[in-house]
Amino acid sequence: MTKRSLSLRARLTVLVVAVLFFSLLGFSIAIEVMVRSSLWSQFDERLVADAKAIANNVEERDEGPWEIETGALDDFQRPTDEQVFEVTMDDGSVLARSTSLGTSTWRESASTAVSPRTTELPNGDRGRLVSLLLKPRYDQEFASRASGRLLRVTIASPTREVDVALFSLRLLLLLSGFATLAGAAIVSVTVVRRGLRPLLNLSQDIAALDASKLLSPISQPGLPAELEPVVSKLNELLGRLENSMSRERRFSADVSHELRTPLAGIRSILEVTASRDRSSAEFREAIQQVLAVVEQMTTLVETLLTLARLDAKQFTTERKDVRLRPVVDELLRALAGDAQARSLRCENLVSDEVSMSTDVSALRLLLGNLLRNAVQYTEKGGTIAINSDLSRGICVEVVDSGPAIPTDAINRIFERFYRVETSRTDSGQHHGLGLSLVRSLAEALDLAVTAENRHDGKVAFTVTRAGK
Repeated sequence: MTKRSLSLRARLTVLVVAVLFFSLLGFSIAIEVMVRSSLWSQFDERLVADAKAIANNVEERDEGPWEIETGALDDFQRPTDEQVFEVTMDDGSVLARSTSLGTSTWRESASTAVSPRTTELPNGDRGRLVSLLLKPRYDQEFASRASGRLLRVTIASPTREVDVALFSLRLLLLLSGFATLAGAAIVSVTVVRRGLRPLLNLSQDIAALDASKLLSPISQPGLPAELEPVVSKLNELLGRLENSMSRERRFSADVSHELRTPLAGIRSILEVTASRDRSSAEFREAIQQVLAVVEQMTTLVETLLTLARLDAKQFTTERKDVRLRPVVDELLRALAGDAQARSLRCENLVSDEVSMSTDVSALRLLLGNLLRNAVQYTEKGGTIAINSDLSRGICVEVVDSGPAIPTDAINRIFERFYRVETSRTDSGQHHGLGLSLVRSLAEALDLAVTAENRHDGKVAFTVTRAGK
C-alpha cells in the first residue's frame, strides 16, 4: 500500500504558515533583543549615576578619614529600600554602607572598576551590581590640594521591574505570534483554496475528456500565467493523440479493406470454379489464381508485421560494414523481369569502394522497396539510376525518369496505404505500404529518406544519414 502524500493545498498552506512562523520568530527575537538591551542600558546608566551621586557626597580631607554627608544618602539607605550600596576608601576602610547589609561583608577584591553584572542581593533577590573607582569631592577648606586618591562605590539594585517588563514583552510577543499564526492559517487555507480553484477546474476538464473530445481544446478563462504553458502543452498532446488515433483508425480501416479485397477475390474464384463441373486443367488454373492472391496477402501481412515491429521498437539490427554496389546488383537482378517487361533501363552507378556500417537485411529490404517502387511507377521505356555520394551524406539515391509525383502528394507518399491513384483497387499489386516501410526502416537505421521532383522531370528518392 503506497503512502498517501500531502495535497498541494496542504503543502502550500503549511509552507505559508511555516514562512510566517519563522518570520514572526525572527521579528520577535529582534524586538526582544532590542528592548532588553535598551532596558538594561537604562538600568545600568541609572546605577552609574547613583554611584557618582554617592561619590559626590564624599569630601576629601588632609587628615583623618574622609567625610561623607550622611544626610544626602538618606535616599539610598532607607530600611524599606531594596537598593544597597557601600562606600570604601582606597585603604579599605568603610565610609558608609546600606543598613540592609547588616554586618555582612561586601568587598570587591579587584583594584579596578567592575562593569554592571547580575548578582544576588542580601534578601536573596536577583539584582544588578556596579562597582566604580571615583574621585571624592575636593574642597580647599579641608584639603590643601587634591591627592588623586580614589574611593570605591559599590551599588546594587533589584531588577524586578526590568524582569517583569521583559516577561510581559515575551508573553505579549508569544500570544500575538500564536494569534497571528492561527489567523494566517485560516486565511491561508481560504486563499490557497481560491488560488488553486483554476487547477481544480482544469483537473475536472481533463477528467471529462474521452476519445470523442480530444479535439476540443481545454480553455480556462482567467487561468494563472503559470498554468498557461501546461494547458498549451496539454492541448498539443491531445492534438497529437487525436492525430495518432485518427491514423490508427484509418490504418485499421485500410487493413480491413486491403484484406477484404483479396479474400473477396479468392471467394469469387472458388464460387465460379464450384458453379459447375470443371476439368483438371481448369481446376489447376483456379488454384494458380488463388495462390497468386494468397501470395499478395502474404506480402501484405509480412509488411504489416514488419511495420508493427518497427513501431514497437522490437526490430533488432546488427550493424557491420556493407558494400553497397553488390547489394544493389542483387536487388536489380531480382527485379530484372519486371523492368524488362516495362522496357526500363536500370544503371548501378554506385562505386565499388562505397560501404557503410548498417544492418544488411534491413538495408536490403529498404532498397528493395525503393527500387520496386521505381520499377512499378517509372514510365515505360524510362531509366532508373542508383548512385551514392557519402561525402555529401548521401547513402543511396534512386533517380527515375518520371513521371513526376503530383505536388499535393509529394509530402504524403510515405504515409501508410496512401496511393497516388484515385482507385483503391487499381491492379491489386500496390497496397501503399512500400514507401511507408522504407521510411520506418530508415528511422530504425538512423537514416532519413526524402522524395523530390527535379526540374528536368525526374524523380529522386534520397537516403541520407539522419541530421544531414
